[in-house]
Parts: sequence; structure tokens; C-alpha cells
Amino acid sequence: MPAWLFDLIFILNRWFHIVATTGLVGGVLFFRFVVPLAIAHLKDEQQLAVFGQARWIFRRVVWLSVLALVISGLISLWRVWPVYGQGRAETHSVWLTSLPWAVGHVALGLIGFGLAFRVTATGRLMERPIYWMGITLMLLVAAIFMASAARHIELHLGYGWAQK
Repeated sequence: MPAWLFDLIFILNRWFHIVATTGLVGGVLFFRFVVPLAIAHLKDEQQLAVFGQARWIFRRVVWLSVLALVISGLISLWRVWPVYGQGRAETHSVWLTSLPWAVGHVALGLIGFGLAFRVTATGRLMERPIYWMGITLMLLVAAIFMASAARHIELHLGYGWAQK
């Protein structure tokens, strides 16, 4: 396979990962902050009906985003796996390598996915769904931070694909 095609595949993969992240995090943000304010003037029964309908529709976004994130994440992980952990001898600390940050990114992302599924994909509306969307949002934003840290360390140590 030509090098330019190989690079193009990974550029598109990264773009899909970012777009899926934007859809999921933006949707959770909207669900957490906008929907409650938009329905605050309605009666409790009406609020539950609107919230339940919005939740039912948003679950499609969750499923598509998570599917895209898992597939693009596995492709990215395959691409950069040889880089993770390099530099430990130079830095004398595992925390100054990309590996723990990447593991944290994946772990927090998976927990966030699970919570998003729990709030949106169940038959009954769970207790305090707005609270759980807030927790989901915090986990996903922390996962984004960990991905940024892993990428920064990878590039800082000179082991990134851009350095080859």
C-alpha cells in the first residue's frame, strides 16, 4: 500500500474519532444543560414525557458515536501501540510515557459509554437522569484530557508518527 494512502486512512480515522466524540460529548452536554432548562416551565408529567422522548431519540446518537469511537479507537490503538511505553528509560517514570494516559483514556471512555447507554437505552427512565448525564459528561471530558496528555507526551518525547 502506498505511504500516502496509509497516511490518508489514519487521517480519516482520526477525523471520524473526533467527529464521533463531538457528537457524543455535545449531545450529553445538550442533554445535561439545555433540555432541563427548555422544559422547566412544563408540568412534571410533561417534563418526563419530553425528557423520555428526547432520551429515546438521543440513544441513536449514543449508539452511532460509541460504535464509531470503538472502531476508530481500535484502529488508532493498533497504529500507535509500539509507541506506548517508550521513553521510560529516558524519563525514569512510567507516568511520563503515553501508556498510562492512553489506558486512562480508554477506561474513562468505556465507563462514560456505559453510563450513556444506561441513561438512554433502558426501558424505564432511571432516577436522576440529569445527574447521571453530568457524571457522564465529566468522565468523557476527563477521557479527552487523558488522550490529549498521551498525545502530547508521545510528540514531546519524539516517538510520534510525525517524528518518523
